[in-house]
Amino acid sequence: MTTLLLHCGHARAAVHADDGALLAVLAAQCRPWITAQPATRVPPGTWTVRIGDADAGARVPSRTGASVRLRPDHRLLHLPAPAPCDDTEAAVRPVVRLLRALLRRQLAASGAMFLEAAVLALDGGGLALVGGARAGKTTTLVAALRHLHGTLIANDEISLHLARSEQRTGAEPGVHGQLIARGYPRAIEVRRDALTYLGAAADRLAAAADPGSPPQALSLTPHRLAAALEAPLADAVALSALVLLARGTGRPRLQRLTGPDAAAVADHLTVADSYESWLQPHLPAQDPDPRGADRLLQAVPVWRLTQPLTDLQTSADLLAELAHHPEASR
Repeated sequence: MTTLLLHCGHARAAVHADDGALLAVLAAQCRPWITAQPATRVPPGTWTVRIGDADAGARVPSRTGASVRLRPDHRLLHLPAPAPCDDTEAAVRPVVRLLRALLRRQLAASGAMFLEAAVLALDGGGLALVGGARAGKTTTLVAALRHLHGTLIANDEISLHLARSEQRTGAEPGVHGQLIARGYPRAIEVRRDALTYLGAAADRLAAAADPGSPPQALSLTPHRLAAALEAPLADAVALSALVLLARGTGRPRLQRLTGPDAAAVADHLTVADSYESWLQPHLPAQDPDPRGADRLLQAVPVWRLTQPLTDLQTSADLLAELAHHPEASR
């Protein structure tokens, strides 16, 4: 049996499997957000996922798409070995989902906050595009990556970590700052009704999308989306600004927010994991701290980008300028 030890910031988990090739695919799908290394020993107390044919523990109502069994006394989770198939990405998807839940819940326990936001890095500074469903996060992210040659950090459900500007344990080289945004391996859905606003990028995304995408959206792994847009990937970035997205007419415009308007970012704080609720007694994930917005506002400026999706080039230009001058007033 082969073992991988996985880390995401200060959180860790392990995976055991007989199929080394499956673990190699898993490690590739987790990078760069979760690092995976072969291990001969797992530290005591580490949550462990075992992939194999032997059942262990009680079955839980997992939303990973696989049958999951739990032995809480050993912090052990069991998944059956996937049936042989050509789609290795699909075979490891339930494991990635389970690891994401385990790691995010551990990070929440150490003080991380979680936010509905897409994140990209431009010239080393990070911008978080904040909004709920259908706010335009993915569409704006794709346009900015395409026009500005930015780095993809995350499409949604980021974690935020307050850190000193000096060296951080587990940080990527060069990532410093007060508020660190971290992404996770998570499928990206690009709504088909938004493709008309994306120009040539729409054809690239359609060619890279999962053939089994739902009727209303193109489904892509972040690796495939980044490759289609010729954008690099990174696990984390120090944020320069939070950008609340709003729909509007006329030319896109940025407005610096303060007071209650800026505090609206708190509406988009979310829980670490809303999918694997059966983990709650064993690895609790608390509701968002109402004081979280104050911590965010003290760390980075908040802006509102009001835009029609018909002028994403101008929106991208505004974001590029904001990345260089996040404190400037307009």
